[in-house]
Amino acid sequence: MDLKSLHKDLLPCDVESPYVFVSYSSKDKEIVWADVVELQHRGYNLWIDEANLDMTKDSWEEDALKAIESSNCVLLAFYVSRNSLTSEACLNEIETTKGELTIKKHFGNVPFFAIECENINNIGDYIQSNVEKIQSSNLEKREKDKLIPILFDFSKRWFTPDNKKVRIHSKYDRNRFSDYFEDIEIEFKRHQREAKFKPERLYRFAVDNIVKENLYSAIKLLMIGAKSYLPASLLLSHFLRNSLEFKDDEQAKQLWNLVERTIPSHTWGQRGKEEEMRRCYSEAIAWLLAFGEKYRLPEYLYDASKNWVKKGCKEQTVAVLKLAAAMGYEKASLFLPIIQRESKEKFLEKANTNEEAVI
Repeated sequence: MDLKSLHKDLLPCDVESPYVFVSYSSKDKEIVWADVVELQHRGYNLWIDEANLDMTKDSWEEDALKAIESSNCVLLAFYVSRNSLTSEACLNEIETTKGELTIKKHFGNVPFFAIECENINNIGDYIQSNVEKIQSSNLEKREKDKLIPILFDFSKRWFTPDNKKVRIHSKYDRNRFSDYFEDIEIEFKRHQREAKFKPERLYRFAVDNIVKENLYSAIKLLMIGAKSYLPASLLLSHFLRNSLEFKDDEQAKQLWNLVERTIPSHTWGQRGKEEEMRRCYSEAIAWLLAFGEKYRLPEYLYDASKNWVKKGCKEQTVAVLKLAAAMGYEKASLFLPIIQRESKEKFLEKANTNEEAVI
């Protein structure tokens, strides 16, 4: 996936919930963004600069450090490379995990672990080889004098030569015998406050992605949310069952198989029935809006409200009519107050006999 696509897939962090801060060099963004997108698709709440900072502000570096100091930052994931080990910004981020204000807010430091961007083996040898490369390079003296002390601080304070710091070996390591992302997830799960998105937020992200026609990301997010959030389950089942043209795509076929293994199709109908029985998720309207341009037209929303009437779902009917009325559709404006005044029992009675009498 190219950088532009990866950037589009990055999700903003929910800073009101526990999260993991991602520290890296911008020179490694292709590797890091791909990892972050995959981990977010697995439900993890990650803070990354590109999705959470306004880079046009002079204070963006300071704002990043505040995100580490926050009491909701439960862990820092540091991507190790020759680029990050000579980055002053990365060093400042690592230093902040043990800063005075951080310790006060956390009653201790923010733990961190490292992920290798490339095969490193012994960290002491790796740092020493990078020092030698800088010394023998054609860089100006001023630049060398800036980079080598940063390497020194990393080696003496954070990555000692005994090589004991927890590190996730590179995904490119040919000797790897365990799954790369599962190794990262193990580190995430070591902490009492697990940094996961709330399912309703994943649902919102999924709807946004469907509207943007970013279907692959949408379904991966729904798969996570559907396990514990009924609107996500309803949207997933409806979307997959009604998007035949999407299933022709090779990438989608693979994802379809993954969905079937994770959430067997024979359970979808029951999940949908449970959602209708509860009738308390008026946000189910979101999936109506997600099926392309036509559902942004008020007349189609009005027609969609009739479907909710047939199902006896007053909350969803009102939600759709409100939206159509707000868009200036006269029929919706006319029938909305009538529907709102109807008692639930009267609404169901009319819906069971003649829906046209209701709307």
